[in-house]
Formats: sequence, C-alpha cells, structure tokens
Amino acid sequence: MTLERPRVSAIITTFNAAGDIRNLSERLAGMPVVDEIIIYDDASSDGTPELLKEYAAKDARVELVLGPSNKGVAAARNEALSRCRGECVWFADPDDQWSPRLVEVLYQALVEARADIAVSRAEQRPAGAQRTYVIDGLDRRVTCDKAETLELVLAGALRGYLWNKLFRRDVMPPSPFPPMRSQSDFVGLMGVLARSTSTVFVPEVLYTRVERSGSITRRAEDQVENLRRCVSTVESILAEQDSPELYAESFSYFTVWFFAIPAANTPLRTGAGRQAVDLGVRSALDVVRRMSARDHLRVAGRAPRSELQVLCLLLLRSAYPSAYRAAKALRTRLPVKKR
Repeated sequence: MTLERPRVSAIITTFNAAGDIRNLSERLAGMPVVDEIIIYDDASSDGTPELLKEYAAKDARVELVLGPSNKGVAAARNEALSRCRGECVWFADPDDQWSPRLVEVLYQALVEARADIAVSRAEQRPAGAQRTYVIDGLDRRVTCDKAETLELVLAGALRGYLWNKLFRRDVMPPSPFPPMRSQSDFVGLMGVLARSTSTVFVPEVLYTRVERSGSITRRAEDQVENLRRCVSTVESILAEQDSPELYAESFSYFTVWFFAIPAANTPLRTGAGRQAVDLGVRSALDVVRRMSARDHLRVAGRAPRSELQVLCLLLLRSAYPSAYRAAKALRTRLPVKKR
C-alpha cells in the first residue's frame, strides 16, 4: 500500500441523516485500515450537509460530495465509487452499527486468502427491540470459489447486503448499481460475483443493521418487478458458468424463497392497494405452479415453512390475501409467550 493507493475506501451515502453524523464520525475515527472515506450526500434538506462539512474539515481522509439533486441511493453509490482510489471498497449506512474491527478483520482475511470478496456475518435488530438475529454470512471460516459462492446465494446464505462485505476494487464493474428503488444492492453484488474468483467468509458477527420504525418506503409495485429483475440477473450469470445445469435444483429453490414468497407477501405486508396485491399473488403463482412434486419435496426438506406458504398459495389462489390478513390479525390477538 502506498499513499497513492489507499488500502480501503469507505463509501457512505447520506440523505437527511443529521442525527447520525456525529456517531458516524466517531465510529470511522476508530478504523485505521480505512485510508479514504467518500461521503456522498444525496441533496439532504435537514442540515446534514453542514454537519458533514464540519466532519470533513477535521478528518483528512474524507472526500465530501454534495449532490445537487436527489438521485437515489443507487446513483449516489455509483458516483461515490467512481471517486474511490482504494485497493478495496467497503459500503456502510450511517444509521447502522458495526464493530470497529470490521474492516480490519475483513481486509486481513481478504489478503490472507487472496480472495476478491470478504464477508462477515451480519445481524438485524428489529425496530424497538433488543434481540437480534443473523441475516447474512457463515458460522465458519472458509474460502469458496465462484461456483460455491453462487450456490450460497441460491441457498440464501449469502444475501445482497453490501455493508458486511469488503470488495477488491478491480473486480467491481463501473456503475454496478442500477436505478432501482429496491434490490439495486443485490444486482450490484451479483455483478461483482460474476467478475470474481473467490470469496472468504469469517464467522464473527461484525455488522448490525438497525431497522427503523416506518423505514419501509418501497412501493410494492416496484418491489415485485425488482425481484423479477434480480432473478433474471442470477439466471443470466448462471447460464454463463461452465456447467449451468448443475445449478438447476438450487435455482428452483431460489425462485421460491427469493421471488415467489416475497412477491405474494410484500404487497400485503406493506399495505399496498388491491392491484399491487393481485399482481404479487399472480406473479408468485406463475412460479409455484411450475413446480414438480420433486421440487415440493426439496423445498419442504430445506425450508418447511416456505413449502407451507407455497401450498397455501396453490390451494387458496385469489383467496390468499384474505387468509394472510386473517392470520396476521389472529397473531396480534394471541398472548405473547414469556421467555
């Protein structure tokens, strides 16, 4: 590493995040492996730019970019990425929490394994709760080649989150994040995987995604179509592999847990209108109706709850939304079990 080539460039995108800037600057100060910090503010209107200017004046590593108009997180990340000079790139959200060792651990693992991507485990904390649950990564240290990494994506062990991953800059395509209201990070990750040769996993939980009340702002109509685009992206990448037929069983499972079930449930969960709900159920049925008996057995073996939802969709069809709402209402009336 030389001053001309920093070890790690951190990318932070902000929008109306004034309440998080002070904590952000304190957490980044304790991460010496991060030699460059690119902060792109996406035209905030709450005083965030002024706070970022104060921070940038105190930390020589910071390059602050103030966007003239709001373009969305995907465009903001692409613009910030185009300014990075680092050997590796790490993305973070200002309102989350992470270990000060995160980048150091990932960088060391990446160098030792000579891998293109390093991944730690990540957890999520629901709004208003203290408990957390793991949402990404493996519980063991292992280095996987591209084929093995793709299998982990299909199985749901490696998700599209960016912030618990460190990427070699030279395997990242230009502007990897498409202008999507959701799932642009997943498509971007798949673009990196397509150019990579190996991924190293470390078992430590080093990043915590903090779910905020009222944080679900995605339109259900966009969500279903964006999920469809993600599936198409994965299918295209698998088709380019040496033996694409080897992924057939895993891809079938992927289309169920990644697309069909969210397509049916997300519009209902977010209170979308009838048109969006009907589109989601129809889209899910298009997938699950093509499943063979063998496919059902495989899904049941991997994820019994997912197969139960698949069966409910097939049996209830247009009545699925009513059944979903009734079940949700019933759950809210049941007493909470004490642990």
